[in-house]
Amino acid sequence: MSRNWDIHVIPASHLDYGWAASPGECFAYISEVIRTAIDDMECGQYPEFKFTVEYVMFMRHFLEVYPEYLPKVKRLLREGRLEVCSTMTGPIEHFIDGEVLIHQLVQSKKWVREHLDYDPITAQHTDLPGHVTQIAQILHKTEIKHFAYSRYHPPVPLHWWRSPDGTKILACCHQHAPYDRVYKGSWEGYGLGWMLFVGNTDMEVVYNDLPGVLEVFDEVWPKGENAILMGCESDLQPGDPTMIARLAQWNERHPEAPIHPSTITQFFKAIKGENLPTYSGEAPYSFFAITAVDPDTSLEVRKGNCAIVSAEKWSCFAQQLGLGRAQRERLNRARESFYLPHDHNFNGRRGEVNDPERHKDAWNARLEGESILQENAMKLMVHINFKQLKEGVYPITVFNSLSWNHTDIVETYVEVPMKKIKSLNMTDAKGKPVASQITFREEKWGFSRIGFVFVAPEVPAHGYTTFYLRPSQDPEAIETSLKSGKDSVSSRYFTIKYKDHFISSVQWSGRELVRKTDRHFNEIYMLEAPLCNVEAAPWQNGETYTGKAWNCAMSKTEVLEEGPVRTVLRFTGRLQGTKFQQYVTLYDTLERIDFHHTVDYKPKDTAHVRVSYPLAVPKAEATYESVYAAVALDKEEMEYTFRGEGERWVQKWVDLSNEAFGVMLATRHTAVRIDAETIEPILLRTTFDCGTIFHHANQDKVYEFDYSLSPHEGNWKKSAAHRAGWEWNYPLQPCNWTPCFPIKPLRLSKKLPEADSFLQVNRNNVVVAAVAPSTLQEGAYVVRVVEYHQRAGSVTLTFPKPVKQAEEVNFLENVTGPVEVQGRKVVFNVNAAGIHSIRVLLED
Repeated sequence: MSRNWDIHVIPASHLDYGWAASPGECFAYISEVIRTAIDDMECGQYPEFKFTVEYVMFMRHFLEVYPEYLPKVKRLLREGRLEVCSTMTGPIEHFIDGEVLIHQLVQSKKWVREHLDYDPITAQHTDLPGHVTQIAQILHKTEIKHFAYSRYHPPVPLHWWRSPDGTKILACCHQHAPYDRVYKGSWEGYGLGWMLFVGNTDMEVVYNDLPGVLEVFDEVWPKGENAILMGCESDLQPGDPTMIARLAQWNERHPEAPIHPSTITQFFKAIKGENLPTYSGEAPYSFFAITAVDPDTSLEVRKGNCAIVSAEKWSCFAQQLGLGRAQRERLNRARESFYLPHDHNFNGRRGEVNDPERHKDAWNARLEGESILQENAMKLMVHINFKQLKEGVYPITVFNSLSWNHTDIVETYVEVPMKKIKSLNMTDAKGKPVASQITFREEKWGFSRIGFVFVAPEVPAHGYTTFYLRPSQDPEAIETSLKSGKDSVSSRYFTIKYKDHFISSVQWSGRELVRKTDRHFNEIYMLEAPLCNVEAAPWQNGETYTGKAWNCAMSKTEVLEEGPVRTVLRFTGRLQGTKFQQYVTLYDTLERIDFHHTVDYKPKDTAHVRVSYPLAVPKAEATYESVYAAVALDKEEMEYTFRGEGERWVQKWVDLSNEAFGVMLATRHTAVRIDAETIEPILLRTTFDCGTIFHHANQDKVYEFDYSLSPHEGNWKKSAAHRAGWEWNYPLQPCNWTPCFPIKPLRLSKKLPEADSFLQVNRNNVVVAAVAPSTLQEGAYVVRVVEYHQRAGSVTLTFPKPVKQAEEVNFLENVTGPVEVQGRKVVFNVNAAGIHSIRVLLED
């Protein structure tokens, strides 16, 4: 051996939540694993034995079941024999939005500090095959110093991990072989310790294999560092204190490379860190198709994330107005419902239980977020001074949860005591006509329910505006740019042509957006993908796809809806026994095209279903959204991490741009295949589960997928095109009284204006990602600001009242620096790609 190694073996159990068994069975078994580990440490027979608990939620559950163990847990933590890492569960970082990721780190940190008198400073994201580019900044702002992970990493497994804002944390991968090289005896998965000292009791195997591994290992470990992280865990398996005797046998024979039980934090504290390499960039998630195995749950998670963020903002805005306390506890409970759906496993060995539980939790979280949002919208609406209100006139208030003025489609309905309605005669608060389009009519007992759409222009940032409608039995003449012909539809911005039931051309401002390929624009097709696992490692790329594909057969095209606000085309087709319909929507005043796919899926095993958008953007650069960051494909991704065939998990948008123009595809679904010429959302993936060959997800049902395409002048930064992705995921929220006729203005109303804004930001490269009630200062709010263009500079936030106090804080609300207060404004500097939290207290 070329060095005197100091090997830290980390006894633990990998806490798969709902993969090795059902969620309930996992909780039960891991509680017994933790209890056994504590009893082993307490018995006196194994004083050197130590144990690390990966995720806080399992320790929390253990102490709910065995509260009598709390004094022992606290003492073992003080003695350094037990460790609890600082993450609630094993989150798929790419799957959840930034606020949910921050929430679960903050909640776990606070719970451990409060209940265990211990400060967890190490995050362990074991078994996650990919990490977001902002993970170092997010961990650092949660006062986490170290990051342990497994699977795929850059060339040197012990390194500094740098986020694009420059923040660095000390990181180490359990699996020490580079992703593109497989060493003999590689320290795979959760660590060699399990294979050598728990799963194996034959010391001759250890004597024969480990010296050779250490010699090869010398190639990748940084010079000057002798401490090695040797993981020792497996899926929900108990630790084995009898390994202490086997470690002693090794140490007696090899005193130059002693192995001793340790915790992960103790390993990191042994690292000098002076000559370590620094890596940055997105580490793409290699289990790229698992959200397509259960797209319904994936969609519930995305909608729920956005609904809770919006609800939290409006809960704070209502509190500003004196309309009750912001509902922090209820919002926290809703976010906790995501712990199972966003954990790093789908399906599993008890997938028939795990799948519906995940969907139920995601569904409940989404409904709760939407309920809180609707509650706070109505809370404000009943206090608005509707100046145009009179008999036969109905107000509709539209709420905008984004930090810029938002023009978008609104779809809703009203119920009124009137029959044979032919028009709605809408106006804004100033009496200006607003075009509307009736989508359905129902009449019963002298009442009508009227569904309609309209475009709400320039709804104020983090604010609302009011519209009025006066239903009439007379038709209303409204001018529109929308036209339809035999083989085309057009608006003031677009002309869409179709031939043989496929889109053949999309022209925008004189530019053709459709690139001619073997695949039609908006075509659904299927790829054979025989790899049984949902993972595709680089050495398995040839196995993932065989090159065989099935094209769809189209049978019908029709103009389904035509009016002054929008035109809807419907295409009908089949694919390997699956029937589908595609709806393409053009708007009179919106510069975008929406795509809706309804797929009555008949599963075909080992296959991907995709929809293709080949785009004519010459020499384009592909960029996609990660958690609170924009990532240029390949260019801003960490070396030696997963590349596949361009499959990526994205948050809200993908963009292809050159300096002249570009095209943004907004999405609410995660899995997308990207290159510089084509964007292909992955709709469905059919395979048996990696946990058991006997479980297939129930996919024989109807699925719905939605995307929106927005072209723009200049590159995506110049046009602030990222806003289109946010707008697609945070639609305008309408609120009206008519579903419940007793609702009416209150006698002691606060006389709120018909339109208002609660918060504005002055730069288009930043997004106010969240507004949350402070957990430390009563009556204050924390405003989360994210910079997207990697451009530092001064930012001004404007509030509706004078600011009494403001400071920058980290995610735990500890003050990190002052900000400037100027009356109703707060001025501060954002870092390039910075995530900033500003705590603000307004005057009464």
